[in-house]
Amino acid sequence: MEQERLFDELKKGKQDQYVAYRKFIIEKQHRVMKKDEVNTFMQDFSVKFGDMDMAKNVMTAAYESADVIDGPKLTICKRCGWTVAFDRENRGICSDIRCRNYTNNFTDVEVVESPPIHYYRQRKGIVQFVGNPGVIELELENECRKLGLQTELWPDKDSYDLKITFHDGESWAVDAKDYSRAFLLKDKIEKDGKAIPQSHRWEAGFIVVPDERVRENRHYTRIVDQGIRQVGQRETVRCLKFTDFMEEVKKRVGGDSFEIGSKQII
Repeated sequence: MEQERLFDELKKGKQDQYVAYRKFIIEKQHRVMKKDEVNTFMQDFSVKFGDMDMAKNVMTAAYESADVIDGPKLTICKRCGWTVAFDRENRGICSDIRCRNYTNNFTDVEVVESPPIHYYRQRKGIVQFVGNPGVIELELENECRKLGLQTELWPDKDSYDLKITFHDGESWAVDAKDYSRAFLLKDKIEKDGKAIPQSHRWEAGFIVVPDERVRENRHYTRIVDQGIRQVGQRETVRCLKFTDFMEEVKKRVGGDSFEIGSKQII
């Protein structure tokens, strides 16, 4: 699969390379780019890290020529930043089915008049399984940094998504997930045998999901918590929607305690 090939290339580098490349791929403005812009970024990365081979391999794994899209020009989704393709009945589709509702059925889009052959776009598997889910990961890091907290993205090259360290040294492990159905995430946790790996010390763990998933299914977090209990982590890990999680972070910064199961986190 495309995302597995990318992760294989990312994990060949050091931790700082892994983070830099993955953040670049997640950022919306990098979903579709002019070919000369991609080549410039590739050269910049190779100079920064002294590794041209990795720069080439990562970019090749992540991008393809945009002329796989038929037509004389590109249509780009304003929500996800990826290309929109239209069928014979003029029905559009991009990287995320939810974008249809946010773009008035793809009538509110960006049209690029330049021929697609002058552009690269991220491969479908990359934007769907790395780019789109990664948005909430970067949002979590950004909000925690605003609170003055120490953050670390993808510790040990993706043991989990975000490590947060409070001023007293306590650490929380966070894994952001964006599964369309709660039972799919529950099943994945049970198949893995853990919700968040205890690869190094952390006092509390959280599976964080987008608010809109909970709006779609008010039982979403409860279903995921069932999977967490099944793998024996109910005392240390909980599933919360994004806004609820950030409220708990703010309370913890203010000195309040938080309970997971019967365990109180001070």
